[in-house]
Amino acid sequence: MNIVKGVRNTLVLGYMLGALWIIRTPVTLFFSLITAFSLSFLVVAIEGLRGSLPAIVGGLVSVAVSSGMTAGSDATNYRLNYRFQDIIVASPVTRTEYVAGLGVAQLLFHSPGLLVYLTLLYMLFRPALRSLALIVLIVLVTWLFSSSLGFFYSSYAPNVRHAGQLAGVISSALVVLPPVYYPASLLPKILVRISQLVPTVDASELIRGVLTGSAWQYSMWIILLVYTTTFYTLTAKKAKWRQD
Repeated sequence: MNIVKGVRNTLVLGYMLGALWIIRTPVTLFFSLITAFSLSFLVVAIEGLRGSLPAIVGGLVSVAVSSGMTAGSDATNYRLNYRFQDIIVASPVTRTEYVAGLGVAQLLFHSPGLLVYLTLLYMLFRPALRSLALIVLIVLVTWLFSSSLGFFYSSYAPNVRHAGQLAGVISSALVVLPPVYYPASLLPKILVRISQLVPTVDASELIRGVLTGSAWQYSMWIILLVYTTTFYTLTAKKAKWRQD
């Protein structure tokens, strides 16, 4: 019964904070996706058709990370400006349900971008349904990691501006600088090893491996899952919930 209640609370929050916003102001979808689409366009413009694979893979990972970082910024806004989190604290909704609701809201908000990239991926590479399901799973794990990370740091952010700036820095560190939009093989060997410690790099390499049929290391799955589990646990146990 508690599981059903938790799922219901999560979906209601996701609808309130995500779906309703899309219905009322659909134009904001464009602004939420422009960064990922711009980077993908830049990769294809420079590399031509051979850049389509890293452009689509990078876009998928970028949108998943963006949804989590946006959830973190929204959490700060709801906590400090609207005091919405205080209402949630006083309600039967638990911390994990609230975090999941924020994450689902941003997943809904960014779902058009994910659908565009998944459609392009299917049209260009024709993966089997099993491979496509595995890619969706990788994207969802990346989304869960970034949502947990976003809420954790946002719970300690002193103001909304600080949270927004930190979200930009973290997004760049996870998506723009490491080999997410480009293959890790372009880096020197020592940097390849270091880059594999970045969870978004492992996610992009796993997706490329599924599409190309090349062997991928199980260590990539382990690193991605360790990051996700760690930040989910930190969020559930250590994120600031009640205001002083």
